[in-house]
Amino acid sequence: MLTGMPLFETLCVLISLSTATVVLASLTDLRGTTLTAPRNWALLALACAALAELAPAVDLIRAQSSLRILRYASGILTFAPFMALLGAKRPQNAAWQFVVLTLLIVLALPAGSSLVYGSRLAVPWMIAWLLWALIGFEVITFLGTRLWPSAVGIAAAQVVGLHFILPGTSWLAESRTAALVAAISGGLIPAVQVMLVSSKPSVDGEKSLRRMWANFRALFGATWSLRVMMMFNDAAERNHWPLRLGWSGCEIAPAAETKEQNSVTTQTSAKSPVDPQVLRGMEKGLRMLLRRFVSPAWVEARWDGTWPVEQGELPPISRKKAEPIK
Repeated sequence: MLTGMPLFETLCVLISLSTATVVLASLTDLRGTTLTAPRNWALLALACAALAELAPAVDLIRAQSSLRILRYASGILTFAPFMALLGAKRPQNAAWQFVVLTLLIVLALPAGSSLVYGSRLAVPWMIAWLLWALIGFEVITFLGTRLWPSAVGIAAAQVVGLHFILPGTSWLAESRTAALVAAISGGLIPAVQVMLVSSKPSVDGEKSLRRMWANFRALFGATWSLRVMMMFNDAAERNHWPLRLGWSGCEIAPAAETKEQNSVTTQTSAKSPVDPQVLRGMEKGLRMLLRRFVSPAWVEARWDGTWPVEQGELPPISRKKAEPIK
């Protein structure tokens, strides 16, 4: 099928197909999560990117102006998975796709105008700078997670692929080398990393809060991870729970808070540092928060419900009797 294509275009198409294969292979890992819509948008973006390289190679599109429109369309589609991720919380995750579609329509208006009037593609400066903002937000969202190389690679691919409309990127020549860099950084790097990181909950079968939380951060990024942390820690303060949820996992409550409670607390024994009922209440609270994003089965596959304090990873803690969980 690819026999008559030049070697370079064949390589770009194969990279897109390999990335699409990895995305499809992640179906089991994403089952029960709210990430099916971002995955579907990613597949559509990959198909459009492959078409943008395939079309000129087989003489489907010869005019340079039409090719720019196609590449612009494939470029803006790469923002759809990230926008879908920003709404990946039940119950609004399905309705959020209309927001994603609306954004794509707004971004595609310059291309539509160019097609209707037969004019050269001209992107308003507001849309161009909005694309820069989206690229920066993508990178920031996944910094601190295991998938940060993929985020940086995809951002680099977007800059290279849209250099003809992004402010400050005119120095990037529209060449095969630039397109190859875009294909490798935006396709090959994420594909390899997804295979290495996201294929299984953990390589050694360990089920722990740290493992589960690391997987959640990698999949949902900083935006939703910080939101879950904030909501859990607010509940912890209200119920005087001795632990907090931090970026790397479980943490002891701040010293000032525990000092304030010392007048009405008793030091618990090393064998039972925290009341088991309190731990169950904490587990219930965290599971309820995560149900907005993942299924109970997804959590069970990665976390057995125990806390680091039960496993001797944290020292005994003084605490006040928790209020009953309603």
